[in-house]
Amino acid sequence: MKKLLFALLFVCGSASAEQWLELKNTEGGVIVFTSTETKNCGSVLKWMYATAKDGTAYYGCWTYLNGKVHAVYDSGERRVYDTTYIEAKGDK
Repeated sequence: MKKLLFALLFVCGSASAEQWLELKNTEGGVIVFTSTETKNCGSVLKWMYATAKDGTAYYGCWTYLNGKVHAVYDSGERRVYDTTYIEAKGDK
């Protein structure tokens, strides 16, 4: 079921702007994976951001590949996230 959620959010460019995936992070904030396409992410990746407890924000791009979320932050840092704790948020 979780794979279907990722596929729908990632593939459907027509997904509502009020839909996203969210993962709590170790900084006391969240990582938000959106279905938004931007020039910064090219035609394959989607826009994302992460927040820390102090309000600091980190921006980047993400894709879903081989059952994992692959993210590249604007700083150049790359991360791979397991989907186990990622939740669908917004309009369902």
